[in-house]
Order: sequence, then structure tokens, then C-alpha cells
Amino acid sequence: MKMSSEKKKIFGVILSFLLVFSMSVPVMAEDENYPRYLDDAGLLSSSQAQKLEKKLDKISKEHHCDVVIAVANTTNGQDIESFTEDFYDSMGYGQGEKKSGIMLMVSMKERQWNMCTTGDAIDAFTDAGLDYIGETFITYLSDEKYNKAFTTFARLSDKFLNQAEKGKPYDSGHMPKGSVSPFWIFGDLVIGILIALIWGNVKKAKLKSVKKQVAAQEYTKPGSLRLTMNSDRFVNRTVTTRMIQNNNSNSSGGGSSVHNGSSGTSHGGKSGSF
Repeated sequence: MKMSSEKKKIFGVILSFLLVFSMSVPVMAEDENYPRYLDDAGLLSSSQAQKLEKKLDKISKEHHCDVVIAVANTTNGQDIESFTEDFYDSMGYGQGEKKSGIMLMVSMKERQWNMCTTGDAIDAFTDAGLDYIGETFITYLSDEKYNKAFTTFARLSDKFLNQAEKGKPYDSGHMPKGSVSPFWIFGDLVIGILIALIWGNVKKAKLKSVKKQVAAQEYTKPGSLRLTMNSDRFVNRTVTTRMIQNNNSNSSGGGSSVHNGSSGTSHGGKSGSF
């Protein structure tokens, strides 16, 4: 059977990865996966790569879902989406019968990235969730802060998997809430106090032009003030209530888009440039 041109390209890339890692990592048992961090472009230092891989291994084992990052020099003309899916499937990544996992692929020549989800990871990482993750690490990727970009992806993957295990994955209208730095809280407080002081001084300055009058009649028109007895009696009250429904339905079109890769495996995902 002849191998298709795209399969040949993928096979060539895999051989390239294997050549690099055969010289840098110890031989693994047959039942173990390939490293969860592969870098054909040498973006990270040795210590950074080892630390990142340990983090990815820890997350993957805790959630029974592979979290993988791979960096390729080029996709050899193949679109980044199918390139990532073929690479994930060919390398045998994924845990369980569903081959659950998420892979971030970065291609340096094309300046493109892709997140590929498989198995249970498709539900854990919705379309909106992948958008959120991509928008978070893309700035670091564009600024060539690769270690920061990859550790951010790993951290958010852990966060999203934790949330999915609670039965309600992050999706449209339900995203992680960012923490506010104490610096900004203090800064806003100081600015608020300064504005209040300035406004108070301005009002005080305007009031200085008013001359104080001792007698009350100085403030009224002669003969215009008449005091009468008046009383109000509370009879009853009417309270109107209405129910405000908490609509948790997915009306905004959440969830995950799924398609079949060249191997027939179902994948979700998100692509972009940097």
C-alpha cells in the first residue's frame, strides 16, 4: 500500500521528533506514551522543558486525560488542524478507550498554532473555552515568551479539566473569573479618595459666597409661611412580586464542534496565528 503525501509528511515529522528525543530522554517502556512536551525548534531551555513536562505529566495523570504540547519547525504545507490531529493519532496519545486528551501544536515556520481535543477532552474544552484559552496565551506566543505561553496553556488545561469533573464545563457565559491584583484595588481606592476630596473642596468653595443669616425669617417671604396640622394614616400596602427565572439553557450556542480526522477519530479544536 502506498503512503499518501500527507502521511509521508507526518511520518517525516514524527521521525524528526523521535530523533531529537532519542538523544535527550531515556528509553521508555513500551506501554508508555511519548513525552508530553516535544520541541523540534528548541524554544525552551533544558530546565524549562523538564519542568514543563513534569507539570504536563502531573496534570495528565490526575485527570486521566493527556495534556500535550508539541513544537514543529514546519507543517510541510499541510494545514495546521489536520497536521495536529494526524500527529496526535499517529503518536498514540490519549488515555482510555476514547483516547482522551488535548494537544497544543505550534508550527514556527507558518507561525500557526492549533489545539486539538479528543475523547472526554472534547466536552471539557468547549468552543468558547478554547477561545478563552487561546486568547490568554496568544499574547505570550506573539511576544516570543514561549515558556510563559506553554505554562499558561498547562495551567488553564488543569483548571478546565477540574471544572469539567464537577459536571459543568466552562462554556459561553460561564468562564473562569480572573483575580484582581491588590495593587489595582489599592490604586482604585486612592483615586476614589482623591476625587472625593477634590469634589468636596470645590463644593465648599462655592458655599463660602453665601452669607449666614441668624433669623429664620430672613429665608422666607413675609406672610408666606403658614403652619397647619396635618397627619397621615397608614391603611395598607400592596406588594407585587414576579419570578425571575435563572435560564441555564444553552441559548447562546455553546458546546463543542466535532469532526472526524483522517484516521476516523473524532476531534474538536481551535486554530490561530501568532
